[in-house]
Amino acid sequence: MRIIDILDQEEMKEFESPPIFSYQQRKVFFDVPGWLKIKLQGLASPVNDVGLVIQLGYFKSSGRFFSSTLLNHF
Repeated sequence: MRIIDILDQEEMKEFESPPIFSYQQRKVFFDVPGWLKIKLQGLASPVNDVGLVIQLGYFKSSGRFFSSTLLNHF
């Protein structure tokens, strides 16, 4: 079986070193807007809620996500 390299060395290092957020950054990136609160009500458990908020906050902070207009249709 052959392993395919998806990330180069620099990208692997970045992936393995998650960002450390200040208090202010956490307030900005992990704020739960009204539209998201509605979506969270439909998830199966609080663990799913936390996972989604963390993922959205991380992608929002890294700028590696869809445009904000697409997020409004989520």
